[in-house]
Amino acid sequence: MTPELTPRGPAGRALWRAIRTRAGRARPDLGDVQGNVLRPYDNDHAAYLFVELRDPTAGRRLLHDLLADVTPSAPWVVPPVVTTNVALTAAGLGALGLGDEELRTFPAAFRQGAVRRAAFLGDRGPAAPEHWEPGLRDDTTHLLITLTAWRSERLDERVEALHERIAGDDGLHLAHTQRAERSEDRREHFGFLDGIAQPRLAGVDPPGTPAAGTPRRRGWQSLPLGEFVLGHTDAEGIRAPGPLHGWGTNGSYVVVRKLYQDVAAFRSLVSEQGRDHPGGPELLAAKLVGRWPDGTPLTLSPDTPDPCLADDPGRVNDFRFVDDPDGLRCPVGAHIRRANPRDGAGVGGVMTTRHRLLRRGVPYGPRLPEGSADDGVDRGLLFVCFVADIERQFEFVQRRWLVDGDVLGLGSDPDPLLGLPEPGAKCKVPVPGGPPYLVRLERPLVVVRGAAYLFQPGLRALATLASGSTGSR
Repeated sequence: MTPELTPRGPAGRALWRAIRTRAGRARPDLGDVQGNVLRPYDNDHAAYLFVELRDPTAGRRLLHDLLADVTPSAPWVVPPVVTTNVALTAAGLGALGLGDEELRTFPAAFRQGAVRRAAFLGDRGPAAPEHWEPGLRDDTTHLLITLTAWRSERLDERVEALHERIAGDDGLHLAHTQRAERSEDRREHFGFLDGIAQPRLAGVDPPGTPAAGTPRRRGWQSLPLGEFVLGHTDAEGIRAPGPLHGWGTNGSYVVVRKLYQDVAAFRSLVSEQGRDHPGGPELLAAKLVGRWPDGTPLTLSPDTPDPCLADDPGRVNDFRFVDDPDGLRCPVGAHIRRANPRDGAGVGGVMTTRHRLLRRGVPYGPRLPEGSADDGVDRGLLFVCFVADIERQFEFVQRRWLVDGDVLGLGSDPDPLLGLPEPGAKCKVPVPGGPPYLVRLERPLVVVRGAAYLFQPGLRALATLASGSTGSR
């Protein structure tokens, strides 16, 4: 549950934008890619508007009105006050007039959607689709408008204007609005620094970008753009054909999942079971996550946080797992190790290359004050990731590494943060050490409250949709 690493403070953010701008000049064609794929906006405030298209003409009108505001990945002369990006579900493409033959050019996972794939991913019990928020599912929702801004009042103005625009058209229905924002300390609701590990993109991120790609014997290898954006060469050296005979070039698939975090349950688990854990509750929490709350990786500093390491973008992700096969420093079952095993647990760096995600999630809901009981307030993370292949990338990580630990030598034990214990059973999370320690999880700490698979077209493709064509006819 870690979106993206960004420098801290206004000066650091300005430097990061300058680096991105220089990279953009080398690849001007990437201006057709919507900006939230290649640009970690780092804006503190976000809003996600899920829209039902009840009439294709109304849907095309809305797209046409949005086009001028859609934020590209091309260099900015002046940063936008509010960024705008648009994506559509398979049902949304159908609502705009695409026929079955055209939709069949999209992958099966995208066409089926998150609702129909839920059981396959382990979304059951309290996380099953029948418990999801009605407007946050891709079988009834058609279009997602993502907005971000530095200032909350500017975002409020844009959200209100879009609410009025949608309400004024009988062919549209606002199914759901989700607000989200980052805290000043950049930590998520369990108290851990958010936004640390992202893949480095070849030809996009400059050579000096901190290590975060794929581990090799020496150094790190950047990932090709085609791992995340259609129409470009991927890690196998293949330029896979996009949907509708190339219409999807410069588009990406988007996975959105609203993840409710039971903060009171997490704190109780760590406090109660941490009493008997060597090192106490704080170390136990770090063992479950794989990092200390400030972002220090256990692999590099297993006994105590290291602020100098945590504040150094060149070091905070420069580690491997192959030299810790038994997980004595960072448990094999720790969240960060399961989400990206790097070169450890027999997975190998080459294998992880094909299963990376570009994450752009933002926490939502107010913080639960320390020492407070559960207040019943909805809070968590709006998980958002971009991939070129939903099944190979997101679903593989979710199903094979997070839900089922067999490939990591953990049997059927799920991720301690994202896993769902079997009804009536206690999930045991092994924490190696002297002696080994078992964490018993009796209820889920994170529960899916809604999900959608979407396609985010390039800007030219989006314009053709607004005009009533896909350019393939």
